[in-house]
Amino acid sequence: MKTLRHLLGVWATLLCVAASAEARPPEEPRIDRFDVEEVDRLDTGTPLHFSLYGTPGATAALRIEGTGDTLAMREQHAGFYEGTHVIAPHDRVTPHSRVTAELRLGDGVAVALLEEPLVLGSAIASRCAECGVVQSVRAVDAGGGTGTGMVGAVAGGVLGAVIGREIGKGEGRMLASILGALGGAYAGREIERGQHGRPRHEVQLRMDDGRVQTRRFDGAPPFRVGDRVRIVQDRWLRDVHADPR
Repeated sequence: MKTLRHLLGVWATLLCVAASAEARPPEEPRIDRFDVEEVDRLDTGTPLHFSLYGTPGATAALRIEGTGDTLAMREQHAGFYEGTHVIAPHDRVTPHSRVTAELRLGDGVAVALLEEPLVLGSAIASRCAECGVVQSVRAVDAGGGTGTGMVGAVAGGVLGAVIGREIGKGEGRMLASILGALGGAYAGREIERGQHGRPRHEVQLRMDDGRVQTRRFDGAPPFRVGDRVRIVQDRWLRDVHADPR
């Protein structure tokens, strides 16, 4: 009996730990700083050294405007990542090429834009006041999508029963009413489910000036993480001047 009580206690403890872990939301990755070692000039063979500080244990990568590659960054120690790109003959890198870093942890993604030029002494190019980079895209509750469907089922059931009585005669009328009610209830429940089950997505946009804006979209948004977005009269538009992905 003592052994059984001990096992039950251990099992209860494990259940509490598992419930606590499940209730705790996953950590969203963050980027604290994103730097480059500025160089004198951008010649073929010149190495560009980048460093990033943020959430430890994540996967870091960056994209440089004017190159076609994605550069993986290695975590040198907890929360510190480094990566080097050597300029190739076919690269078209300028002192103000846009450099975007991504830090991924689980389903979360953090994005940062390099805020300094690649070449020493170059002034930072003026940035669009209403432009930014998509930092995260995630599905959110549909707003009532967890409804029971009772309203639609009852309404559909009543309508189905009425139709059943109209088309049936004698004993067949009762059977037709039952079948009509069942069919109507099913149809009503599916209609209500369709009305409430539309997926919504939340998109987080980090502006060039450091601000963060969030907007929700019905259905899948027309953006991906890392896309360049321009806000025009409160509308979010993909920046057509950004590099093609």
